[in-house]
Amino acid sequence: MTLQHDFVVREDEPVTAWAAQRGAAETLRFTPARPADAVHPRSVNLVVVVVVVAAASGRPVQAVKIGC
Repeated sequence: MTLQHDFVVREDEPVTAWAAQRGAAETLRFTPARPADAVHPRSVNLVVVVVVVAAASGRPVQAVKIGC
């Protein structure tokens, strides 16, 4: 039996808190800190997951998966 690792977290990049405004867009930029290598290649279909949490409680408010 082979264990499949479909969605392995390679990096966790927290961002600083900001005051969200209804209807206002925010731009987040991410550059991988570690380069891909032969042992741990990156998928052609890189996926970024953004999880928004409430600053006061740390509880998740929204999550979205973005294909790059």
